[in-house]
Amino acid sequence: MHKFDVFSRISLIVVDYAALLTAFSLSYFVRVGWIFSTDFPFWPYFKVSLIVSLIWIGFFIVFRLYSLQKRTDTRGHIARLILVNLLGMGTFILFFFSFRKLLFSRLILIYVFLISVLLLILTHYFSEKIRGLYSKKSIGISRVLVIGTNRSATKLLQTLKTLSSRHRPVAILDGYGSSKEEIAGVPVLGKLNVLESTVDKYKIDEIIQVDNVEQALNIITFCQKKRLEYAMLPSLLGVFHDQIEVKTLEFQPVVRLKNKKRRIFERLFG
Repeated sequence: MHKFDVFSRISLIVVDYAALLTAFSLSYFVRVGWIFSTDFPFWPYFKVSLIVSLIWIGFFIVFRLYSLQKRTDTRGHIARLILVNLLGMGTFILFFFSFRKLLFSRLILIYVFLISVLLLILTHYFSEKIRGLYSKKSIGISRVLVIGTNRSATKLLQTLKTLSSRHRPVAILDGYGSSKEEIAGVPVLGKLNVLESTVDKYKIDEIIQVDNVEQALNIITFCQKKRLEYAMLPSLLGVFHDQIEVKTLEFQPVVRLKNKKRRIFERLFG
């Protein structure tokens, strides 16, 4: 894990915490007017918001909204952010009923939810855009070696390039060699016999395998030895890639074949 990744996520957590406190403060003033009300004292209310905001951030961490492997500007991420915000609101409501003498307005709950959602969407969206700008300057990137030169490799490389991903392909190898000299601007350097020298020369951080499935065990062992990240595209499993899913068997991860005829109960709880 790069220091930049750690710094970027810690920074986002701090910014989110500040955004939540801002949401609580704005909600207070929207509700009572731009004054410090004597009927609804601000400082006791703000102390409650300090505690609730910490718990709120805890929910974000538990539900992996700060995962380095996921973008924070996608619709799916924003949808999860809104759902987790509901948990945060549930926590605030508990405090609300615990301190009813302090928090007299139920309307403030709606204001907090709406303003916090808006501010958090903005912080997560712009956080990803800032990471993209740094990636273009090769700051905080993960240098990727791609194994394979098939159509899946071409699609992967084009996607990473289009998204200005922090995963930066810098070299390609193919188990049987390739007539191609480059794919999407990334050079094809030869066969797997130059794997170690390529990793050392290009300072590779992770390997993504998209072909040569028979070499998977050797490549995984090599990654463990070199302490490199390893990923495999599902298409590497051929015609079965859309028919498998990762499940657990007595706390052990296993790959299972999907049963398309499963009953509704099994689909929900299996």
